[in-house]
Amino acid sequence: MKIIVPAFIIMVLLQWYFPLKAVWQSEHILATGNEYKFRTMPVDPKDPFRGKYVTLNYEATTVPIDEADAWQTISEAYGIIQLDTEGYARFVALQKTQPASSIDYMKVKIDNIKAGEDPKAIVALPFKRFYVEESKAKAVEDLYRKHQRDPNSVTYALVAVKGGEGQLKDLQVNGTSILEHVQVE
Repeated sequence: MKIIVPAFIIMVLLQWYFPLKAVWQSEHILATGNEYKFRTMPVDPKDPFRGKYVTLNYEATTVPIDEADAWQTISEAYGIIQLDTEGYARFVALQKTQPASSIDYMKVKIDNIKAGEDPKAIVALPFKRFYVEESKAKAVEDLYRKHQRDPNSVTYALVAVKGGEGQLKDLQVNGTSILEHVQVE
């Protein structure tokens, strides 16, 4: 009996520790991470079984690499982030080892390697879903798709990056939160 009660207390504390740690880490990245704008692209039609979120696809998923053979067996890497001339985030290089903390980078999954004259890696970003309140989900999705088809609109995900981790902060249309656009319309 002397062991059961302390073991039970430890088990309960551990069940709370891990979820709270994950929430704290996400909130810490959102509060203190550097913000980047990742341009989004149109996606395939919706799947009614996935819940209340907007599926995101990104332009900045192709990264130049030195030689394709060296990357064939690698499934994860560190993408070095830089801003393009328009102020949007791009991965300019991949590294197999964690970069110095003085530069911004994000851990990414490698989906595909394209060999040839200019070898490239296709990477997947860790934030593909923008979750919204259920009552606003349909309006957000419709508005997002409308702006994706409009060549005069710019849609992007605002992402906080720190220590190789990225957290999706907001989905923006022409510099304003999509949730604000939904309230106006």
